[in-house]
Amino acid sequence: MKRKVTVEDFLALHDFNLSAKQIEDITKHVAKKNFNYEILTGMLKDKIILETLMRIDSNLTKSGEKRKLEWNDGWGENLNEFISTNYSYSSLVPKYYRPGNIKRWRGNYIRTESDSFEYDFFDVLRHVVFQNYLASAHEVYEFGCGSPHNLVELFKLFPGIKLHGCDWSQSAVTICELLRKENGIDIKGHLFDFFNPKLVDSPTQGCTFITCGGLEQVGSNFKAYVNFVLSSVPEKVIHLEPICELYQGTESLLDYLAKSYHESRNYLNGYLTYLLNLEKEDLVEIEAIRRIPAGGHFHEGWSLIVWRPTAGGVRR
Repeated sequence: MKRKVTVEDFLALHDFNLSAKQIEDITKHVAKKNFNYEILTGMLKDKIILETLMRIDSNLTKSGEKRKLEWNDGWGENLNEFISTNYSYSSLVPKYYRPGNIKRWRGNYIRTESDSFEYDFFDVLRHVVFQNYLASAHEVYEFGCGSPHNLVELFKLFPGIKLHGCDWSQSAVTICELLRKENGIDIKGHLFDFFNPKLVDSPTQGCTFITCGGLEQVGSNFKAYVNFVLSSVPEKVIHLEPICELYQGTESLLDYLAKSYHESRNYLNGYLTYLLNLEKEDLVEIEAIRRIPAGGHFHEGWSLIVWRPTAGGVRR
C-alpha cells in the first residue's frame, strides 16, 4: 500500500513552536519533495535484515582521527565541483548521500519512490529545526561543517545571519571562503578538530553552536569538545546526530540492528548520557531530546538534542 510522509508528520516529530507563516513555508518545502513509500514486510523485509546483518559482520570502516585525510579528500570533491559549476549550491550536497530506495521510517523498513528520499527528508527536517531554533540567532558556528551545505540553507532562510564553518578539512574551509567571496554569504571558515578543539579567535558571546552529523565521527572521544563548549558559553547548542542511547535495544529488532551497526562504525557513543550527568551537576541545561525515527538503510542519523551551558567551568 502506498503511503506518504506529510508536513503533519514532520511537525509531529517534536513539540515545535512555529508560527503560521513558518508552517506555511515548511508546507511549501515538503510539497517540492517526493515522499511516497511502501512498508516492506515478509520476505522483502527478511532480505533487508539479512543484508544488514551481513553488512554489520563485514569489515566496516570505523570513524576516528585516522580518517582526517579521507574526509579532506571527500570535501575536496565537493570543492572541485563547486568551482567547476560556477559556485552552484547544489554541488555542496555531501557524496555520502547515495541514491537508494531502502530507508527507515517509524520502526519499519520502507521502499521509497524517490532515490533521494533520505537527503530530502533531512533537508525538510533541517528546515523545520532551523526555523524553530535559529530564527532569532544572530551568529552561528557549525562544527564539522563539511561542504558546508547546512550553513548555505541557514543563509537562505535568514540572509542577515553571520556564519562560521568549522572543520578539520582545509577543503571545507576553502569552500567557506569561496562562499563569502563568490556568493556574498557572511561566512568565515575555521580549521577545527573535535579531538583537539580550539579556535584562533574565541567564539562571539551569545552565539549559537550547531552540529549536523559532525559529532558522529568522534565515537566516545567527545569530552574535549564538551569542555570547549562549556568554556565558550554559547547561547544554545543544537545537534542533529545519531544518538545510540535512544534505540530500544533488545526490545526492537530494527533498533538492535541499528545500534549494532552504529557501534560497528564507532559512531558517537555515550554523549547523551554524559550530557545528562552534566545536567545533574548543574553545568548544563537540556532543552530538548527527541529521537527522529527516520534514516537510511542501516541507522537513524538525525536525532535532536538542544542544550546550553549554565556555567563557564570545565569538567575534567
